[in-house]
Amino acid sequence: MTGALASGCGDINADTPSSASAVRTKFSGAWQVTGGTKTAFPGQDENCGYGRGTGTIIVEGNSITGDLTDNSGYAYVIQGHIDEDGKMSGEFTYEGYDAAAFEGVLSDNGGGGTWNDINGCPGSWQAKRSAGGEQIAERAHSSLP
Repeated sequence: MTGALASGCGDINADTPSSASAVRTKFSGAWQVTGGTKTAFPGQDENCGYGRGTGTIIVEGNSITGDLTDNSGYAYVIQGHIDEDGKMSGEFTYEGYDAAAFEGVLSDNGGGGTWNDINGCPGSWQAKRSAGGEQIAERAHSSLP
């Protein structure tokens, strides 16, 4: 029971999406994401390291949210947008600070793309639709304040 209904001040439009981001699309749901920095070749900047990370993104309408943890234990927040063709872009933040920008494409069950961190270090990512992804997305959405 929501707070509005408990107080007797229910909204007659409570079941209507409040924004375009609440609309379901063919990309809606949870996606498992993996990625990492590109392996440096001789002559390239070795300061980029060899980081790897995994996480989950939730697509709801044209919005992307999620989290990613790298192999050093650092946790990042992912936010972005996706269009009806699956083209997406956004950013990773770490403790509220910009960490990287990403872009890529999702298809029916997978996708991938690239990213660059704030130091210019490149990386790539791959995504796979989670089994039961829509139920995962609904649980994540319902736990928001």
